[in-house]
Amino acid sequence: MRRNLTLSVACLTMLLTFRHPANAQSTPPDRAADAKAIRAHIESICQAFVDKDRKKLEETHGKNWRGFTPWSGHVIRGLDGYMDEATFAPGTPKGQGMVGYRMSDFDAVFYGDTAVASFVLDLDLVHGSEKSTQKLTLVDVYNK
Repeated sequence: MRRNLTLSVACLTMLLTFRHPANAQSTPPDRAADAKAIRAHIESICQAFVDKDRKKLEETHGKNWRGFTPWSGHVIRGLDGYMDEATFAPGTPKGQGMVGYRMSDFDAVFYGDTAVASFVLDLDLVHGSEKSTQKLTLVDVYNK
């Protein structure tokens, strides 16, 4: 009986400790400026989608970019692949597609010169006259 009680108390302690994201590891103070720069970079990409600024999207992604989109179903390879598949069609007018965003959560973990940024975006979308929202949960990897 005592063993079960000890195990129950240990489990309850773990649940209470790890229940809230605020208890998770946060950005160390000595990397706060790096985390702030990464967040600003991500937000500049979001704003480029809102502004329909393909040039800015090209400038914010490396030639050998690799990744996914929520709808890609495969690895997108290279800047050309990103521009062809992960962005909006050339000539898409402002006021269509992604028209606004909010970053509702952001965290960056650092491993030397590499950072893993996890974040949640709440998007405002317009397609024709239809308005909608979309939540994206994303991870980006940065290297200095």
